[in-house]
Amino acid sequence: WDLQRATNGRFILGLGTQVKAHNERRFGLKWEKPGPKLREYILAIRHIWDCWQNGTELNFVGEFFEFNLMTPMFDPGPLDVGAPPIYVGAVNPWNCRMAGEVADGFHCHGFHTARTLRENVIDRIEDGLKNAGRARSEFTITAPVMAVMGGNDEEIDVMCERVRQMIGFYGATSSYKNMFDAHDWGDTFQRLLEKSRNNQWDTMHEEISDEMIDEFAVTGFYEEIPAQVENKYGDMLDEVLIYFGEPEKGDPETWERLIHAFRENEARRRSRPGHRDHPGRLEGERGNP
Repeated sequence: WDLQRATNGRFILGLGTQVKAHNERRFGLKWEKPGPKLREYILAIRHIWDCWQNGTELNFVGEFFEFNLMTPMFDPGPLDVGAPPIYVGAVNPWNCRMAGEVADGFHCHGFHTARTLRENVIDRIEDGLKNAGRARSEFTITAPVMAVMGGNDEEIDVMCERVRQMIGFYGATSSYKNMFDAHDWGDTFQRLLEKSRNNQWDTMHEEISDEMIDEFAVTGFYEEIPAQVENKYGDMLDEVLIYFGEPEKGDPETWERLIHAFRENEARRRSRPGHRDHPGRLEGERGNP
């Protein structure tokens, strides 16, 4: 609430379930119906915010949470800019549908291919929107996009190997098996899983082919990246974040080139007949790129 006020309405609250091991062994929490619990948590937060914003009675009763006490000391009062939007981060189909039903937006996982993102995430979100009688234009979908990029071929080659290592690291996680199966790469997943069990992290990248990099990432010079993103994702996404392909920190010239390229590409997109009007922001327009 304070962050929403301090940022003049630019704050976004992101929520997700995390996974069982982290809940139980890192945070000491029970792993109980994580999806339904998150759904109820979102509804409870909105109920509390309505109390602060509009002075309504606090009386939320659910399966997991109950809130009925709000004294003047702890009531921050209304915001001129309104309550912040709530985004959900998830990979589970149930949670994706739930996000479409009750959240304001969705933050996709950075480890995906365009096919698995459409089939496992976007389609489920759209099911949720339909269930709730909501339009797609009421909802924002944002995704980190792995980028193999640089100012010359040598820089691209270096980044390619870094992204290859990242794909190998993620690929050893059972939760992402379906992404490899969708592209008939089940054998690769099994080899990565075996290497992780044998603590062979340094050789995982050897299992990742150039074809896999093409599916998991976009590749090109800085000026080519926006068009590559659009070609790969079409109108699936409203906002993108460049993930793991960032230029060296402290290089404003490179960031300016990239931001300029995105803005030019967006201007071209909007000039085409029949384009779908969506927020279309590069993440950097809310702050640092």
